Amino acid sequence: MDSEKIELRKLLFKHSAEASNLLRSDYNDLNTALTRYLNFIDGQPVTRAFIEDCVANHLPSGFDKNAEIDKVNSDPYTIFNFPPSCEGESAVTYLVLKAIVDRKLCQSFHLLLGYAHGSRKYDDMAEGFLNDVARRLVNGVNQAITLKGIELGLDESVTQVNNFGNSGAAIASQTTNGSSTTINQSNGIDVNALNDIIGKLESSLHELSSENRTIAADAIAAMKDVFETPQPKPSILKSLWNTLKGINEGATFIENVTKLGVLIAPILPGIIG
Repeated sequence: MDSEKIELRKLLFKHSAEASNLLRSDYNDLNTALTRYLNFIDGQPVTRAFIEDCVANHLPSGFDKNAEIDKVNSDPYTIFNFPPSCEGESAVTYLVLKAIVDRKLCQSFHLLLGYAHGSRKYDDMAEGFLNDVARRLVNGVNQAITLKGIELGLDESVTQVNNFGNSGAAIASQTTNGSSTTINQSNGIDVNALNDIIGKLESSLHELSSENRTIAADAIAAMKDVFETPQPKPSILKSLWNTLKGINEGATFIENVTKLGVLIAPILPGIIG
């Protein structure tokens, strides 16, 4: 794999982590989380180029970020409007979020109230705002990185954040060109045993509720992708296994998660017991 592809894969993992951090933040952390995510995408050439193109070529005519913010902030229960295209939506969201941070409005009661869906709890307001507004930028940036990977012929699994929220983060592994992922090396773990237990985990997904099935499937797919890398990061594997372990549903599924933990314990000391 050439250096450009390696850097893009690294960017995909980094963006997943940064986006997850943002979309799982609470009211008190909102300013810090938004600032961190915006600084991240501004600091990466691929994502910065995407944002610059969106703002230069896809921003709605006459758009005034401060006027839009003032309108929402002055009228409780008012929310932002977005253009229909991914690029236009990303441009508007980016500028709005930057201005909100610059104007220190991240914890404005009136600004967030329209996103609370009837609740008056501050964390509910923040969660709704992140899901309804910030997620639009995250999705746009993720799409841009994924498309760049396709252009480069990155036919290995590419990683994107698929499930966010305070219930826990999961990373989705997406294979391009309709390919499937099989683990060919496992860094000291029995490859056949690993493929077998992952296959059994996938077969037991039907025991789970729709929401948990999606979370588990994404975590399993991401774990397969991580095991395909020359040096799997223990922190990522442990996080993914903890995501699976946190699903307390389905007797066979739980049994298979435990067996997976036993199998990967040699490279992740302390995860069992």
